[in-house]
Amino acid sequence: MKFNTIFQFLVPKDSKFISLFEKGAENLVKTSGLLKELVLVTDDVNKRNEMIKGIKEFEKCGDEITHTIFDELTHLAAKNQKNC
Repeated sequence: MKFNTIFQFLVPKDSKFISLFEKGAENLVKTSGLLKELVLVTDDVNKRNEMIKGIKEFEKCGDEITHTIFDELTHLAAKNQKNC
């Protein structure tokens, strides 16, 4: 089996997965940026607390994205089972 054939098999056919993965990646970049700032800011307690709240919000957003991906995968798997 050629690499291109394997790659085509693994690439999602539905564009909704690509947009969900992109949202997840964007959320991860934002979260890691805020975490980096948090590590570098040691003297301002109020600023640190705000950053921690922001990280928790990004985590909730990431959880929602993950749940959506799993819901879509479950739906896709059920749909494929019906076609067999």
